[in-house]
Amino acid sequence: MAGSDTELIVDATRSEVKRWGGESPGYLHLAVVLARRWPTEFDEEFGDEGLRPIEKRLGDAEFIGDEAGVREVLDAGSHVEILAKLKELISAAPDGPSVVLTKGASPAVVPTTGGGSGAAGAVEDVAGTDSAEQDAGVADGTPAGGSAVEHGGTASSSVPEGEKPARDREQILGLAKRVKAEAIVGREAEHREVAALLLAESAGPIVVTGERGSGRTSFIRGLPLVLEAAGIDLAVFEVPQDQDLSPDDLYRLLRQAPEDSVIVVDDLDRRAMLRDQHPLVEMLRALRGASDCTKARVVVLLEQSSIGRFETYVADFGHLVPLRTLDETSAKSAIDRAVEQVTARYEGVTPDAELLVAVAAPPARTEKVVHPGLAARRLDLALARAAVEGRDTATMLDLHRDGSAPALRSRVEEMSAVMKARVKGQDSAIEAVTRRLALTRSNLDLRPERPNGVFLFVGPTGVGKTELAREIARVEYGGEDALIRLDMSEYSDSWGVSRLTGPMPGYVGSDTPDDWLTTKVANLPRCVVLLDEIEKAHPVVWNVFLQVFDAGRLSDSRGVTADFRDAVVVMTSNIGVRESNSKPIGFGVSAGAERSRALALDALKDTMPPELLNRIDEVAQFEALSPESITEIARVEVDGAVAMLASRGWTVTVDDDVIEWLATTGYDPAYGARHLQRNIERRLLGELVRFSERGVSSVRASVRDGEVVISEA
Repeated sequence: MAGSDTELIVDATRSEVKRWGGESPGYLHLAVVLARRWPTEFDEEFGDEGLRPIEKRLGDAEFIGDEAGVREVLDAGSHVEILAKLKELISAAPDGPSVVLTKGASPAVVPTTGGGSGAAGAVEDVAGTDSAEQDAGVADGTPAGGSAVEHGGTASSSVPEGEKPARDREQILGLAKRVKAEAIVGREAEHREVAALLLAESAGPIVVTGERGSGRTSFIRGLPLVLEAAGIDLAVFEVPQDQDLSPDDLYRLLRQAPEDSVIVVDDLDRRAMLRDQHPLVEMLRALRGASDCTKARVVVLLEQSSIGRFETYVADFGHLVPLRTLDETSAKSAIDRAVEQVTARYEGVTPDAELLVAVAAPPARTEKVVHPGLAARRLDLALARAAVEGRDTATMLDLHRDGSAPALRSRVEEMSAVMKARVKGQDSAIEAVTRRLALTRSNLDLRPERPNGVFLFVGPTGVGKTELAREIARVEYGGEDALIRLDMSEYSDSWGVSRLTGPMPGYVGSDTPDDWLTTKVANLPRCVVLLDEIEKAHPVVWNVFLQVFDAGRLSDSRGVTADFRDAVVVMTSNIGVRESNSKPIGFGVSAGAERSRALALDALKDTMPPELLNRIDEVAQFEALSPESITEIARVEVDGAVAMLASRGWTVTVDDDVIEWLATTGYDPAYGARHLQRNIERRLLGELVRFSERGVSSVRASVRDGEVVISEA
């Protein structure tokens, strides 16, 4: 066989050592590799049973041969000759005792007695015992005479079948490690329930769920002490979060685990990708298949939000143990413990008293982690920021990315002033918006699970409805990039719902989730969702948003849930504009703002369902723009155009009378300020083309004889 092929196979046997244990690659490890590489030839040589007896011997910590012997076998010739020699070597080794053969050493056969796989009593860890032997589970046994055998200078008790008891192991198959016991406060009821289920032979797999940060992993560390106190002789092993675990690994681990062990699989929702569109069902099948025949107890940990994909499994033959919210005393103890652990990692940086109070505050609407994990995460980030800046004390300012006071402290007057500087002539609409946003900023809203605000902007075209939505994105979330705009005229058919939450798997568009509203909001939860011209959407589409407005969440066809708790939803509409602009009939009928608003609301009630209107926080009435407002908007637009031209090398001076001319020429109250952009492009920017052809970049705009004239400055 070629040398490169030999090296590949040897590397593969080293990987099997990590899975099964052992000091170096041996003949049994090689058999596992060759069974995958040459399945037909392997079955012909090893018969119908194939790998089963070999895997059993590996599970019993039998390691035959070494790497030099493996290379010698691979030099035997053809595939058939290699397999024949391998079978001869494996068959020649004693079957049953634990055989350890390392390079340069003679085979060490440790005789064993018959019987079950359990142990008569606990065996203490032996000081000085070789770690490789501990990892592999090399037997501590007694000879036929029954006297104790010295091992590493210390006597150990009798162990049946050459198997070290689970209580004395540090790991199983290199996959599951012994859990270090710790005292955990506040989980006494859940610990007792899990202990009872472990004691009951018919309980089946146990599924422990909790919210992110609730302490699922630390809960398991408290289990060994509870089992010991209850007199339950079981050892707890956990597959660490950083341990790679394939479905085959999981199946083999559970099949080979001793009967006096508890195998804990942490983060199964991540390992099985339960939150993805296509979960790794092989992992669930391996868990279920091995659970039917393993003698070990099985505990699974996963997030509460993933239980939907797992509930069929639990309902069939498992038991669900949810981790409840900690009471105040237990939560404080858990938070203090988490704070102590995090602080210990940062030498020379300490949190001040105000920061310690802040990290223990209840979760904000955007935080999906609960205490004590939330406190640890907050403090970790604050201390890290202080450490990077070279400060020895972390303060409240380090809790926030920009190092400034939280946005919740902004005053409503400041927010209103910023919006009014950009959106002209709509002071009443702006005040309605800022009142609601101030309420949520101060955490005074009664339903924090709802969006920060659900607004309906009603008014004629071109008066600033869309511009105010952009301004909310700038003020609340830092820029227009936080604006998600949907033109609802594109959702006029009932099937438009599939563009919001995705079609069912297998249909057109089911593989492009980036285009769905749920994906956009899930990726950008702090945003403004603008539903432009909502009246043009199909009523079925309206119903989709009922859940958004009421519960602040929306699930798509993949099962992914978008969180709208920190979003602002703005709907715009022209409904009621014609009615509100109608002339009053008769005497004594007010034609003011109240009458216009009442007429517009009546039109809305006739068009939109009451359950949708009832979930709107504010209906902001936009008025037709006055000439003064148009002039102010014209000045803002011209200033923006001049700044844009300056960035491109132009120097443009605009007289005040040009602003007045642009504002009044072509103005129609029915069309708002949209004529301004047409005037600026046509009469100002369009004239610059002839100057650019002559290489002139400095011009002046003025009014002469009732027309805008552009001249060289």
